[in-house]
Amino acid sequence: MRRPIVLDATHLVTRLTRRATTGIDRVDLAYARYFTEHVPRAAAGTQYGLFRPHLLGAARMRSLIEHFEREQLEWDCSSRPEWQSVRARLLDQNPVLATRPASPRPFAWARVFTIQSGFRILHNLRASVPRNAIYLNVAQHAFEHHRFFRWLSRRPDVMPVFLIHDLLPLDFPEFFPQGYEFRFRRRVETMVRRARAIITTTAQVAQRIENEYRDRKLAPVPIHVEPLASPLEQAGEITEDDVDFVGRIRYFVAVSTIEPRKNHSLLIHVWRELIQRGIAVPKLVIVGRRGWESEQTCHELDLALDLQQHIIEVSSLPSAHLRKLIKNAHALLMPSFAEGCGLPIVEALSLGTPVVCSDIPVFHEVSQKKALLISPLDGTGWLKAIESLTAADSLLRAQLSAKTLEFKPLTWQAYFRNVEGFLGTL
Repeated sequence: MRRPIVLDATHLVTRLTRRATTGIDRVDLAYARYFTEHVPRAAAGTQYGLFRPHLLGAARMRSLIEHFEREQLEWDCSSRPEWQSVRARLLDQNPVLATRPASPRPFAWARVFTIQSGFRILHNLRASVPRNAIYLNVAQHAFEHHRFFRWLSRRPDVMPVFLIHDLLPLDFPEFFPQGYEFRFRRRVETMVRRARAIITTTAQVAQRIENEYRDRKLAPVPIHVEPLASPLEQAGEITEDDVDFVGRIRYFVAVSTIEPRKNHSLLIHVWRELIQRGIAVPKLVIVGRRGWESEQTCHELDLALDLQQHIIEVSSLPSAHLRKLIKNAHALLMPSFAEGCGLPIVEALSLGTPVVCSDIPVFHEVSQKKALLISPLDGTGWLKAIESLTAADSLLRAQLSAKTLEFKPLTWQAYFRNVEGFLGTL
């Protein structure tokens, strides 16, 4: 008999008041959909509590998913200001139109905060954590607060299973805010003290987790590697005329938070060089919120008039529109210095869009070597690749497009079948 699932929903509730949807958000939502809606076998949902977990019944979990989709605007919404602005910029209707989020409607934030507070406060007295349940936490959210997990010591029958996305702050502290490495080490403490099994997305991360156990002289726990499916697989197709134009415009897309680790500065330098050469410059659409220490990059995006004609910045888009944008791009660009997975690569290759990304081990694995891999320090190499891909009869684009046909994307159905197989062994 399969163990009942208790799914932690703390991260989804916390993210209700945020507009930009990250890769972790989308994976968390996929788990919630699967265990609560598609295959409803989650016995309860939980949120962190000081002395015991705060419990949500199945109906409340379904309500949370509905609110998350609505407030994050996952549903198709062609009238959303961000999309209208991207559309105008791609069509050169208003080349200096700002594409950062418009101010929310009056009291909109207060309404969402009230909804969020309700999920945090209301406790389902009928819900419980069944005996021999699997406590599944897939966002590694706030693991630094050990007190939220003390209840597990009182319930040795419950098996904690964590999805660990990466340990990058330990290996690349220079790419994270000051003091974050210390906080993340506390998160790793929770992982190694509490997890009795781990799911991760790449063999690279699995090896890094095994090294952490070995360095601490601890017996490793079972680790299951399951590559992620594309969250855009579940996004609907758009057929309206106002989005069909993207297939006729030369543009590239980069999907990631703007921060030093993502190396947007390289793309800005490449586009400056393209402008100086006076050739027909393609557009670059950057989809991602502004993160920490992005002031210099954002200063250039805000004030450089030459860049504003060619680089479009938008914090987030509904999934259906993001799918359309990636599908019709000349290529997805991802020059990151370090990553735990690189979900946009999976999204692009699954849609048949060529990918140019950093030559780092995890991208070899995630792309199944179907992308063009260039060092994140090789500005000249990136410039030549983008120039080649921009050409009308680009041989390189044809070659990379052919490689996408060899990419073997995992579906969410297959993903959860494999995850369920692993959970069934515990």
